[in-house]
Amino acid sequence: MRNAAKTLRVSAPIGTCREMAAEAERLAASDPTPSRRAKYLDLARQWSELADEMERATAALDGRAAAGSPAAPSAAPVRRFA
Repeated sequence: MRNAAKTLRVSAPIGTCREMAAEAERLAASDPTPSRRAKYLDLARQWSELADEMERATAALDGRAAAGSPAAPSAAPVRRFA
């Protein structure tokens, strides 16, 4: 069973990433310059991907904790954003 405080601490940054993605999409929609619009859309995609990765990692850690395994980070490669 999940600890409510732990879930809140983890979900807050994920929500922030989703908010940043939505803001970048709003900026893209309102910007008349095609090159800036493309940059905003790429930024929105990156924020969304980060939120997705955080959700997957949280689910994996929650699954390990529920199964009684140590909550060690996965061996998946770390993605770096430029």
